Amino acid sequence: MTRTKPRAPVAPLLGVVALLVLWCFGYSLLEVPRVRLFEKVICERYYADKTHNVAAAGGGLAREERCKVPAVQTELAMVAAYKLCLDGLPGEFHLWG
Repeated sequence: MTRTKPRAPVAPLLGVVALLVLWCFGYSLLEVPRVRLFEKVICERYYADKTHNVAAAGGGLAREERCKVPAVQTELAMVAAYKLCLDGLPGEFHLWG
């Protein structure tokens, strides 16, 4: 008599994989508005500092094409890098905790 190995249930594994894919996709959708928000704040501060008057800088509203100057994009890249590093800290503390 031959014994067959019991098969692992596939449906729960597929469900977990599907949830993980959906979660990652949803999280990635948040990144674009977050970057735009950071860019808007940095841009408004940049033009407010240059003109010393928020009203002269467009009433506090920064048009997107004005925010593509290298000074704004450099600061945005630094903020994004810090965010990326700080987002990983909870995982590091979990490993050592």
